[in-house]
Amino acid sequence: MAKNKRRKRTDEPFWVHVLRIFSDIISNLAERLGAPFAIFVVLIFGFYYFGTPEQKKEFFDMYFLGKHIENVYPHLFISLLFVIIILSQRSVYQKKIQQLESEKERLAQWKSKHQEDKIGKQLHHTRKSKNKGE
Repeated sequence: MAKNKRRKRTDEPFWVHVLRIFSDIISNLAERLGAPFAIFVVLIFGFYYFGTPEQKKEFFDMYFLGKHIENVYPHLFISLLFVIIILSQRSVYQKKIQQLESEKERLAQWKSKHQEDKIGKQLHHTRKSKNKGE
């Protein structure tokens, strides 16, 4: 079982401890899912816990059911939020793919060097093509 690296502080108030846990959760969300999605989750969390029932009903009616929409801004807001979340997810996955590609290349080079050391001569490598499948 992994030990918690952070020491517990007994002299800090309870609300500071709760705030510290909340900030850890948000930073993990931002790291894994992207900052826009983490902000979106925080806004939904805040709205859920601090919004009145009338505000929640009005929000649901307007943004999910489309009632009382005379302007175009609610549609633009939801569309923009969706696009930001999709782009942030794409950037997170592109970074992960890049890390995996570089790790794969590093391991391939290590394996080739290790094999060359064991057999005592240079291995024949195929030419890398720019297009996959060639």
